[in-house]
Formats: sequence, structure tokens, C-alpha cells
Amino acid sequence: MSNVIKNIVNRKTNHIAGTFAISASAAFLNGAGLGKGEDKNKSTVKSFWKNKRIPYVSSQAWRRWLRNTIHSETGWIQSEIEAVGWNNDGNTSKIAGQLDPIKYQEDDIFGYMFASGKETKVDKEKSKKKTARDRLPKEQLIRTSPFKSSLLSGVPSLTRVSEDEGYVHLKDDTPLPYTTQFYSGELTALFGLEIYRLGIFERKGKTNQELDPELFDKYNDKLEKIDHPIYSDGFVIKRNNLIEYQNELAGEVVKSLAKLNGGAKLAQFAADTAPKLLIIVGMNSPHILFDNILISQDGEPAIHINALKEIISDYKDKITTDLYIGIRTGYLANEADLRDLTSIDGVNVVINTPSKVAEEFSKVLN
Repeated sequence: MSNVIKNIVNRKTNHIAGTFAISASAAFLNGAGLGKGEDKNKSTVKSFWKNKRIPYVSSQAWRRWLRNTIHSETGWIQSEIEAVGWNNDGNTSKIAGQLDPIKYQEDDIFGYMFASGKETKVDKEKSKKKTARDRLPKEQLIRTSPFKSSLLSGVPSLTRVSEDEGYVHLKDDTPLPYTTQFYSGELTALFGLEIYRLGIFERKGKTNQELDPELFDKYNDKLEKIDHPIYSDGFVIKRNNLIEYQNELAGEVVKSLAKLNGGAKLAQFAADTAPKLLIIVGMNSPHILFDNILISQDGEPAIHINALKEIISDYKDKITTDLYIGIRTGYLANEADLRDLTSIDGVNVVINTPSKVAEEFSKVLN
């Protein structure tokens, strides 16, 4: 067994589980398009029903925010998403990022899918003009994302949808009315990161490969063949210490998440989307934790401390780090009770600001 794979198989913390909350104060973070019928001049927010209308931000949207934040925080080269296929009318029919996790770290972290197919005449003509790629993969590629994410959804008891009535006033005609939905309240999301998969690319049959075979030759000096029964045939990034590489990428994800920045209609509804609450823990299993941990206490956001204790107690045999809780001062109604926590059933509790706990957590991965 190579030392690289031996270290990965035996690493103590191979997964990160967490949750975060943002405070949407009169915000429009993710649109659902225009209304129907008489409401065609109404911009609507994405929402679902759970006894009442609950606004949400799609996982795709806030993952894009996170990618953009990572780029601005780290300076990593962006894996641009481009059109790579067109129908006979010349409209886009297929898109892809750069599909190169060796050069683009975000392709390693967020994964990708590329369905191979016969290149049409239109594809050949368009690709010469619209992309900088010298080639496309000849085989199907599927790298499921090591980073897992839920919807960023409103807490029912703490979120309310409203409408803003506005007018465009014209110089020589009647004003044009329009309506924009927006919401105020607390939105939460769950996330997980399979650290042990970073830098490792398996080949699970010819039609299920994580890495373009033609990259093997391109990066011959940067890849090492995998020879271990736990992993299928594939390659690993050649490093003196791959765990350090995995920890570096995981740390940048967590630190960027603490400074998350994004959203729609910011010119009209500017919003601070950096988490007011961030909970992170390292684990040796791929569980997603901390659902429904943010509740209402006298109309203000609060942590369900008893539920938090139950979760930690139930999973303490799988937890490999301290429990890190980042909170913005004054955000939680029961902040004092939370700050009194020093440990839960043998698991130490570290409390600081969201950015500082993300920084501290990134230093203890092992």
C-alpha cells in the first residue's frame, strides 16, 4: 500500500458536517421569475409551502455564491462554465466547466458531469468561436460533488414574505407600476464535505470515470496510480503529503463559507449574506447534522440547545474534533446560555465569531 493512500484511509477526520444561518433583512436573494396572469409585472421569490409560504435560495444559487467567494478570498483560477454543445438552431444544448480538477480546485471540490456524444457540424462551428478549449472529453465523466448542500430555506416561525409596490415614472406618459416580492427573516442551510475524496479520482468502469483519461498524460508528473482495494482503479494527486492538500482545500471552503457573499437584486435589496451563525464539526462518517437547530424564542432566533446536545451525544463516537460554534454578538436570543457551554458529553465546545471559528477549525483538521 502506498503511503499516500495509507494515510488517506487512516485519516482521523474525513468529513465535515455543519450548518449556517443568514439574516435576510428585507432581501430578494433568489428569484423565481415573473408572476402569471395579471401578475406579469411582479418579480417573485423562490418559495415552498409548509403551512405557510417559506422563501428559499436554491442550493445551486448559494453554491455559486460560495464558489465566487472562494475565488475572491483565495485567488484560485475559476473553472468557467461554458456552452459546449448547440442544437441545430444554434442555441445552447450542453454546458460544462473546465472538467480539470488538477488545475481548477473548484472542479475537485464541487464535481462535474459531462455526457459524451457525437459532435455535430454546429458544435464544431460554434466551439471554434465561443470557447478557448482545444478539445472536449471523448468519454462520459461523472464526479459527484464532495461538497454537499441543502436549500438555504427560511425558518417558518422567523421568516415573512412581503411585497414592494413601485412605479417607473415617465416624462411624457403614465407611470408603469411593478411589484417586487421580498422577505425578512432567518434562512438556514446544511452542508457537508467529504475531505477524503479531495485529490483522488476513480475510474469505475469506462462509462463512469471521474477524470478525463487524456489528462493522465497531460499531468503525468502530477498524478500517481492508485493501487488499493478500498479505491477503484484511478489516480491520486502526487504530493509529499496529500492530507495537507485535502486540509488546505477544506479549510478554504470553510473560511470562505464564513464570509459568504452573494444574492440577486442587490441594487434594490442589498443584503449581508455572511452567516450570523456557523456550526462546524469534524467526523469520521459522512453524516449531515444540525437540521432544525435554529428556532424562535419570543420572536427572535435562538439555538435549540437541548436538540444540539442530543445530536452531539448521539454522534459523539463519530465526532473527531471539538464542536465549533460561530455567532455574531446579539444575534441569538439565548446567546448567554450558549456561551455557557464548554462541553457536551465529552465533546469540547469552542465559541467565537463565524470567521474566527472557521479559521480555528481549518487548523485542526488531521
